[in-house]
Amino acid sequence: MPAPPEFERSFLDANFDTRSKHFKVTTYIGLFLLAVYGIGDILNFGWQDIRAFAVRAIVIITAVISINYFTKERYKNIIDLLIVLSAVVISVSIFFIKYFAHSKGLVYYSAGYMITIAYYNIVIQPRFWYSFASSLVVYFSGLIFFYQLGFSKQQLAYIFFDSTTIIFLSLLSNYFIQLQVRKTFARKLLADYAKEKELLAKEQLLEISNQDSLTGLSNRRFFDESKEVFDKENTGVIFLDIDYFKLFNDNFGHLEGDDCIKLVANTIAANVREGDLLARYGGEEFVILMPSTNPKIIQAVAQRMIEQVEALDIEHQASPFRKVTVSLGWSFLNKNNSLERCLRDADSALYQAKDKGRNQFHPQ
Repeated sequence: MPAPPEFERSFLDANFDTRSKHFKVTTYIGLFLLAVYGIGDILNFGWQDIRAFAVRAIVIITAVISINYFTKERYKNIIDLLIVLSAVVISVSIFFIKYFAHSKGLVYYSAGYMITIAYYNIVIQPRFWYSFASSLVVYFSGLIFFYQLGFSKQQLAYIFFDSTTIIFLSLLSNYFIQLQVRKTFARKLLADYAKEKELLAKEQLLEISNQDSLTGLSNRRFFDESKEVFDKENTGVIFLDIDYFKLFNDNFGHLEGDDCIKLVANTIAANVREGDLLARYGGEEFVILMPSTNPKIIQAVAQRMIEQVEALDIEHQASPFRKVTVSLGWSFLNKNNSLERCLRDADSALYQAKDKGRNQFHPQ
């Protein structure tokens, strides 16, 4: 059963850099050996093989230019075709070199094309059907070429059996290697997917455990775990409480009470900065930590929240204000105190705001 197209694209994309680099290196090695054999011919026979030398030179120059051009990212979809074409070109070049070479009897010419195609099939590993097609082309071209060259029946028989065995085994190896590497890649994808799902689940669980389910704000647990980050100078602390909220619940019920808390929470959240920490501290009480601020800014924010909550105009007949209001207490962290001290001071200030009549902040 063929692999799904999406999987095949992912596999080829993931392996493109490795395969193209390997393709470059092995091709350079092959071209180097081609040049070395050419030098060997020249040393042994002089310049009698000038046409073979010319073929070598053309192949080497063309291959170097082509391999650096066609192994770029934009050609990744045709890299397999380029690999097998290069194998065919090098094999055909060997035929031409064999034809023009003075040293026609040297065995490496006869075996060279078989070694080339086998190496490409096993080591560089283009996709199987590309390997299969190019192997057949080279296989039959080799047999026809050496027959036309006038090899004896015995020589052709050796070439036939050698090439059949080598190319068949290389194709078999290519098939099972391709199958195995794709299985390995599929297992890796599944493992990565499972890991990603696990991390996502943990992140979601962590988010849920740190988030107040009613308001979507941070909860008391997250606040307690994170507050130490704000234990530095010029940090403001605000405690906010909905006035007469128990009476609101008694008159309108808990569902209306939940809606009231959510509306107040949204109003508060609209007044905090990105770097501030806003959390539902418990029940109808909220806490805000404001780094890099000053008392004037804290008071301005407190007054704005009081006004905006009052502007919601949520009916509350049990309140002397006839609507939902909030009281706030604040403190400011400087070099003479600590965050814990500021939290206590702000909490105490909140109770003083309530004692003074609610719907206000303290200290003024």
